[in-house]
Amino acid sequence: MKGNSNKAHSRAIEQRIEVLKRRVYIHTIPILTDNLIYLIVCPPHRNEPSTVPALGIIVDNGDASTMLETMQMIQDEHYHGRKIRIVAILCTHKHHDHCAGNKEIVEFNDRFGFPTQIFAGAVEHVPMCTNPVQNGDILEIPSIGDHNINRYIQIEVISVPAHTRGSVVYKLSTLNPNKSEYSPVNYLFVGDAMFSGGGGVPFEADLDYGRETNAHIEKRKAHDAVHPHKGSYSTERCFAEMLIRCSNTNDSKPKVVIYPGHEYTSELLLRQFTPTKGSSLEWYKLPPSVFFEIASHYFIAQYKRSLPKGAKLLTIPTCLSRELMINPHFRSLRKQGNLLVSAIRVWYKHLARQKLSNTDYHPRASILENGTPLEKKKKIIQKSASSMNTWNITHDDISKPVFTTVYSHDLEDIINDLRNNCISRKAAADRLSKLSSQLDEIQTTRRPIPNTLPKDKAIWLGTLALAILGSPPCAVTRSDANKMNLPQPRIHSNSIQISRQRLLLVLIRLGVIDSMICEEARLINLLWKESSWDDSTILEESNTDYDTSQHNYDSAIENGHVETVQDLIELGYLRQELFGIPLTPPSKLPSCFRPKGSHPTSRGSDRDGIRERNLKNMKRATGELLRHEIESCKICKYTVGCPILDYDSEDGNNASEQTFQYTPTFDSRVLDAANVASSQISYSNENRTKGGEMEVVIMNGLGKPV
Repeated sequence: MKGNSNKAHSRAIEQRIEVLKRRVYIHTIPILTDNLIYLIVCPPHRNEPSTVPALGIIVDNGDASTMLETMQMIQDEHYHGRKIRIVAILCTHKHHDHCAGNKEIVEFNDRFGFPTQIFAGAVEHVPMCTNPVQNGDILEIPSIGDHNINRYIQIEVISVPAHTRGSVVYKLSTLNPNKSEYSPVNYLFVGDAMFSGGGGVPFEADLDYGRETNAHIEKRKAHDAVHPHKGSYSTERCFAEMLIRCSNTNDSKPKVVIYPGHEYTSELLLRQFTPTKGSSLEWYKLPPSVFFEIASHYFIAQYKRSLPKGAKLLTIPTCLSRELMINPHFRSLRKQGNLLVSAIRVWYKHLARQKLSNTDYHPRASILENGTPLEKKKKIIQKSASSMNTWNITHDDISKPVFTTVYSHDLEDIINDLRNNCISRKAAADRLSKLSSQLDEIQTTRRPIPNTLPKDKAIWLGTLALAILGSPPCAVTRSDANKMNLPQPRIHSNSIQISRQRLLLVLIRLGVIDSMICEEARLINLLWKESSWDDSTILEESNTDYDTSQHNYDSAIENGHVETVQDLIELGYLRQELFGIPLTPPSKLPSCFRPKGSHPTSRGSDRDGIRERNLKNMKRATGELLRHEIESCKICKYTVGCPILDYDSEDGNNASEQTFQYTPTFDSRVLDAANVASSQISYSNENRTKGGEMEVVIMNGLGKPV
């Protein structure tokens, strides 16, 4: 490799990300064993004399000597020898491998009379820090004369207290005057808050509590407090925060490039295929596309990292669209979102006081009446041409898949139709383009048992999902909250403020719901309405869109700015309405010792009494219904010998009118081992053109599905 540094663990000198054509670029500099420095470069206009330097910003300077050596090669290879002057250093957190080179860079610049500004979290005590930052700050990068990088980009601070109490993410967005014509791309420098395929260890997430284990969750009661700031939950809460703040628009699928602080991809992806103590691999609960995306990306990562020394290639930067599938923290958020939506559906069916009409939807100017986002097709920005020594890439290059997985039978159908001249080339191309999306469907679906309410564990997990998805990360201490512009830590989880708009936007970007006015969103709006103190209150949309850059909710409440926080409701009231759980746990004292007139479950009059009767009479269960249609399952139907039903049978009768008997069999040893106490099997063949539908509930003696 030409001009490659012997200290680098990967080959990266030729590659750069083009943020703005000929104006802003991002270079990756490998250091130490697996660390990465990022160098943001803003060259002057090509007509400027060669004596005018390019502006440089360093992100996470863990090794100054390697950084300066590599920067010299970048100057020669990419900018025709034009000098790069470091004007700022951005530190994501205080750990030595991310800020050890700050002093050397400051001394290097001092020799030439160049001042250096160093930005870091206000509570981190990063060496040589000159500009402490807090949540929501917009950085003012120093300029050289008329050469000002702030004309082209904006860098915002996002506080993510988990890995360390003052960890921050820097979001770089472009100030493109033609942004209405082009799809905007944002760039997140996440440090150790997120990796490709995982997240950083939450060393300083909380001061009082240890790690939550599966054994603890199994013993949770419905009225137990939740701790979204604790352990891995704090990491997931920070992931939700980055998902909210990664874009300034309400796009359901924003374009985001992610720059982690380490090259850990292959190790983290391999870990997902290895069961840990107390857990099992449950791939069957996920769409097949998720498994194959992880497997293919692991193969690519392992291939790149197994190349000879000096030729190893990086697997990062990565993109948000890929991380939503391969990162277990994002998958956990999606699982929590699905659990919450399922609980809201059960609440609406059995406990809601009002019913929605077909016209009772929430109007938004950016959404069509059918719920489809009104998104104008954007132009694709053309990147600069690459050369042998300069490889220019963009978000579209990073997000492009290497492998595509499809169902073999679907592909064979298209091939046979083409051979027999049954379809045109255009029709074949359309069908081919949709093949990979078939793997996004889960073949075995699950839903709650009808006419039952969730039990303790499901209630506790649903409450936790509300806290993680609907509220921003809080500070570890009150002092940190003031310094970092974060919400204060809560004494009890019931007082956590949950934002309806935030919850909806997170669910949309996770792919759990489609839009702000889909059926699920309308149910969430109704839940907020019925959870308020005054049943006649109708929660209306604020005149302004949800401000993703302002998260100091506590000060807004204290100052009485009702119009900015009208979508906020305390978690305890939401749990009481959604699950019928009182704000205070049931008293163990006999009724004669309780205060006169006390009723922990009431917050107002119940107009019709239906809710209270349902809460009293309906059973609570932890089982779920499993639906597996063998005749239509793309994984099973061609391999198990079950008859594949066509719409028209050989004798001309409709296949749905035929009668089939199906007797499911279970190995008695499996049933004995699982301690099965009850099973329910139903089979119906109504209003279907292909086969039948089987619903199975298998519950063991502990009330858990098998």
